[in-house]
Amino acid sequence: MPFLVDPEHEDLGDLLEKRRFFWLDLQGPTGEQLRRLAARFGLHPLTVDDARTFNQRPKIEEYGNYLFLIAYGVDPGTSSGGPLLRELHMIISGHFVVTIHRRPLKALEELRARYDEHPLRGEQFLVYKILDAMTSTFFPVLTRIDDDIDQIEQQIIDQPSEEILKRIFSIKRDLVAMRRVVSPERDVCASRGRGGRGAGPSAR
Repeated sequence: MPFLVDPEHEDLGDLLEKRRFFWLDLQGPTGEQLRRLAARFGLHPLTVDDARTFNQRPKIEEYGNYLFLIAYGVDPGTSSGGPLLRELHMIISGHFVVTIHRRPLKALEELRARYDEHPLRGEQFLVYKILDAMTSTFFPVLTRIDDDIDQIEQQIIDQPSEEILKRIFSIKRDLVAMRRVVSPERDVCASRGRGGRGAGPSAR
């Protein structure tokens, strides 16, 4: 399966014509680039609007021959209380997967590195690995929060201070941010699971 990062990649037309499955990853594409891709892939105008609009809730929408999905991960390197969430938009067809994000996503970079060494088995497995990579980013942050809580509990006993309160509020912001996306994302996955559908409407 070819992996592409350039939205103007010269091989796109050939891959689409041959209906050969590929993964196209885009970081911060312009509105004009998205419009050209929409024309090439036959995307609905609402998909283009969604693809360039960030800070949305997790969701999945069906457009006949493809799905549009919004999922979230986090940046484990972000300090407590900082801009933690990382939003990922996906266009999923039986013939291609397009991922769109504004910031670098280390989870996808690491997945691509593994993908180069060990080719993935198919489109459904690729979608699973992308979502799994994004979901896995939450665990280091939760471990860090657990460690912080243990330290704060001890500090409150030994020497309460205003600095401890600031740490508590930072942790609370992290938890609120994650809860805002995790519950809707769980509901989206559960609804698709009940539907018994594959990775995309035309997935093989």
